[in-house]
Amino acid sequence: MNNQIPQDAIEAIMERLQASPDLFSTLLDGLEKDQPAIINWLFSESFDILNADEKQYFLFLALVIIVAISEAVAIEHTIGPKAIEEQEEANWTIFTSQSAKEFREKINVFFDAYPQEDLLAFVEDALELEQEDQIVTTIGRPPMFMALKTLIDVLAVDVKAV
Repeated sequence: MNNQIPQDAIEAIMERLQASPDLFSTLLDGLEKDQPAIINWLFSESFDILNADEKQYFLFLALVIIVAISEAVAIEHTIGPKAIEEQEEANWTIFTSQSAKEFREKINVFFDAYPQEDLLAFVEDALELEQEDQIVTTIGRPPMFMALKTLIDVLAVDVKAV
């Protein structure tokens, strides 16, 4: 997919989701029907390290990404658990191989020629710890970033049907 999803489209989707709590539930229900592997993964024990507020925020960010991608391009294939697992593992391998100590420096490698840079920047900004009202913990930040990047990868970058 070469359709770069612009920042303003991402922000508009965020505002729509924040303004309509019912839309959040409707989207989750649709996702459960259309992409069961993604919904099972998002609700899996892999994310038990996140506290309740982080889990809710994580799901919100995941839905923003899913809606942004689905509005930019029709997702006509079902993502399987193997595609998610392989992509997530590849992302973690890159992340853990970075010698930088600071989180922001460790994730810089992911931005090099990334076809969905605005979506990835949205994720990075959403997980910033410097914000006063930020609910994301230092512990929750890496798994949330890796999962959300994986979601972008499997839906919009490295599209693999099962």
